[in-house]
Amino acid sequence: MNTKLALNFMFSCLLWWVIIVFFYKYIKIFLIRLAKWIAKISNWYNHSSLQERTGTFELILIASSHVIFCLLLIHVFSLNLQVLGLFKINISSIIYGAVLGVGEMYLSSLLCLFAIRLMQTFQYQNAPNNIEGWSVLAKAGWIRHHFHTVNLIPIIPAYLVVLLQLASEEVIFRGVLFNLFLPYGFFAAFFISLILFAYMQIFLMPSIKSCIFPVIGAITMGVFHGYLYFKTGELVPLIIAHFSFFIIALA
Repeated sequence: MNTKLALNFMFSCLLWWVIIVFFYKYIKIFLIRLAKWIAKISNWYNHSSLQERTGTFELILIASSHVIFCLLLIHVFSLNLQVLGLFKINISSIIYGAVLGVGEMYLSSLLCLFAIRLMQTFQYQNAPNNIEGWSVLAKAGWIRHHFHTVNLIPIIPAYLVVLLQLASEEVIFRGVLFNLFLPYGFFAAFFISLILFAYMQIFLMPSIKSCIFPVIGAITMGVFHGYLYFKTGELVPLIIAHFSFFIIALA
């Protein structure tokens, strides 16, 4: 990589780090505060708790912002849906996407269990010594609003909101980021999209211990999705896999 290309690459990395931090941290903080305000003044679902309403409004606002952010990036960088692989839809790709998501979920669970055992062995910051304690940590931070949404509103609209958010993430991290960094080589595109995808998982999480679940899940998913997107150019199976992964996690 020559000097000019290297400088462009470093600038692009810095730019995208700023974009990811700004959107996934600070915009989300604003939306979470807005959701809490809406939940307080809303009489929607009176039988529900303020916490449940807040979590549901959080996810609705965040999923909507993901779609807007996704469309904005596609417009700014002049990408089209065909280049991103969103038109390549068939039954076999949907099936293999679902199977892939299940496999990723169980592999991620195995890796999380291994990480838990390590933390318990070395008594990392008083790590919980039972599965119930770890289960509470696994549902902390931004993850909680998915559970609130699924528990509060009918299952189809709840899963539709989840799907919109996850589909947008795949378009952003695999479609947009991968294509923009591909001129620097496959490994640059692969690792930048993977690192930023895993990095943004730590935002709005209450502790390092609670971060291990989304970060391990993101790394597991990011490795497979980055490679498969490069090989096939298809996003739909990856969106289905991401959705399948989350459905099992919310079950």
